[in-house]
Amino acid sequence: MDLIIRNARLRSKEGLTDVGIVDGKIAAIEERIAASATQEIDARGRLVTESFVNTHLHLCKVYTLSMMDELALAAYHGDGMGKAMNAIELAARIKEKYDEEWILPNVRKALRLAARFGCTHIRAFADVDSKAKLVGVKALLKAREEFRGVVDVQVVAFPQDGVAREPGTLGLIRNAMELGANVVGGIPWIEFTEADS
Repeated sequence: MDLIIRNARLRSKEGLTDVGIVDGKIAAIEERIAASATQEIDARGRLVTESFVNTHLHLCKVYTLSMMDELALAAYHGDGMGKAMNAIELAARIKEKYDEEWILPNVRKALRLAARFGCTHIRAFADVDSKAKLVGVKALLKAREEFRGVVDVQVVAFPQDGVAREPGTLGLIRNAMELGANVVGGIPWIEFTEADS
C-alpha cells in the first residue's frame, strides 16, 4: 500500500479503523491492516472523512470586502433578500476594477485554504457581464489548472446582472463556455422588470 491511516475514527463505524490507500484510492478499511505502507499516519482517534464540497462560491470576488464601500456592505447585511437587488448593484462596482493581477492571487489564496481545511471540490462562480467581461472566468480557469489534482474547481459562467437585462451578456457567456467554463449559472429573479409585475 502507498498509505495507511491508522487509528482513524470513521463516521460510519464504531471504534478505530485503519484505512489503506493505493494509487490515491481507498483499497482497504479494516480494524487493523496487517500490511505496511510507504507512508503511515497515526490519526490518533481523529475523524477521517470524505472531503468537503463548496457548491456555491463567488471565487472571482474573494478577499474584496476592503474594496467595497460602506453602502454596499450595509446592503449585504440587511434583513433577508428584500434588499438583495440593491446590494448586488452596489457590489457590482467592484467589477469595474476587475483585473487578473489581483483576482488570481486572491483565488490561489482561497484555494490553498480550502485544500488545507479539507474542501477539495468547489463550484466557483465568475461574473460574466459588460463590466466583468471574461476577466474572472479567465482567472478561475488558470487557477483550475494550477490546482488540478488538489482541488477540483468547476467554473460557472455567471450572468450576475442577468442575460435579458444586460445586452451583450449572452455572447460573453458563450465565449466563457468556449474558453472552458463548465456550467452556465443563472439568477432568474433578476431578469424581471417592472413591466413583468
